[in-house]
Amino acid sequence: MCRRLRLRSLLAVAFCTAISALPAVAQTSGANQWTWMGGSSTVSGEFGVWPGVYGTEGTPAPTNIPPTRVEEVTWTSIDGRFWLFGGLNFTTTLNYFNDLWEFDPSTNEWTWVAGESTVGSNCPVIATIANCGQRGVYGTLGTPAATNSPGARHNAQSWTDASGHLWPYGGLGFDAAGNFVSLDDLW
Repeated sequence: MCRRLRLRSLLAVAFCTAISALPAVAQTSGANQWTWMGGSSTVSGEFGVWPGVYGTEGTPAPTNIPPTRVEEVTWTSIDGRFWLFGGLNFTTTLNYFNDLWEFDPSTNEWTWVAGESTVGSNCPVIATIANCGQRGVYGTLGTPAATNSPGARHNAQSWTDASGHLWPYGGLGFDAAGNFVSLDDLW
């Protein structure tokens, strides 16, 4: 539902942020039963933003959890793990993420896989609201590199191929120069 809401007001942002902060749930084998799998049962602070716990990059842990966010990209890999990338939340600024997370339902643990653990200090002001996020690091077109990283963004489109690889495209976020723009990049 929140993906369909456009950010027309601070109330919509706060509502969607609060909804996204609700704990992750998974349906059990019983009819109409849910199981709370993780996350906080209450979110405190202005606008209901949960800061998350990154832990150590690449290391799963029961205490890891992504920050509150909306309009992220999500998918399931062929091994049944859940993934999320990007999105945004609102504190006194709009905070855009470029972090990549994996959730393993067999261990009930999140892993911070890649991207930054902070939104950074790049905060161009658009219509009186600061938009903060990490710039993209593009490297050489068509060449994989550990230093490459999509810029922070929300509302990207995505596909997965037969091997379960994610293909994110565009969204609203930060290019290589740190400009806050509508993106047309494919990763």
